[in-house]
Amino acid sequence: MSTIRRLTAADALIYRAVRERALEEHADAFLTSVAEQRARPIEETEKRLDGGTGAAVFGAFVGDQLIGISGLYPLPNEKLAHRAMLWGMYVATEHRGRGLGRDLLRAVVAHARTVDGVVAVGLSVNANNTRARELYVAEGFVPWGLERDASRSSGVSWNEEHLRLEL
Repeated sequence: MSTIRRLTAADALIYRAVRERALEEHADAFLTSVAEQRARPIEETEKRLDGGTGAAVFGAFVGDQLIGISGLYPLPNEKLAHRAMLWGMYVATEHRGRGLGRDLLRAVVAHARTVDGVVAVGLSVNANNTRARELYVAEGFVPWGLERDASRSSGVSWNEEHLRLEL
């Protein structure tokens, strides 16, 4: 049995462990490196999990084990405040194929609908990650552009596809 819930500052250590695992397993899928993540003070992670101004991080749990994460970041600038970004989507490899990614995505989108003024959620995904892209499209996200050479990892260039969901 799995549950999805919003993470808090009390979850900072388990969140960091899962985030580091995600960064190690899928360096091509995230814009933060493992070294950058490890260099951040735990207080920064606690602050991120405390949210504020509509920001939130959700976790998928099997029992008391955190096995998936995803976050929402409303854009702070006045001219962009009608938009939010979905970021950091990850489900541990051994738990994939059970609908947990879909459940996390739906939790983030449901939360976005409660954030005052937010009318759209955007995201970017490694253009080679067809499973993630198919999930986003199945949940109503619409592709709108491809950014070539969006990131580089270990000397490899990665393209990012941008998608948007109108709330």
